[in-house]
Amino acid sequence: MNAKSEDLPKAWVDPDEAPEITEPLIASGKWKIRGRIVTRSEALAELATSSKRNSVAGKLPAK
Repeated sequence: MNAKSEDLPKAWVDPDEAPEITEPLIASGKWKIRGRIVTRSEALAELATSSKRNSVAGKLPAK
């Protein structure tokens, strides 16, 4: 088969596939509560108070 590469369809990429989460990506992130940028300690305090509703706060690494 003599097909030109520009005539071939592009490889399908799953739009639901998220990029790998790495330590540098996490470190470069900003903590927000209701759209307001806060410090990490403020965000963790908010998570601690809301941990009764969900268990996410217990899974965060301590720093």
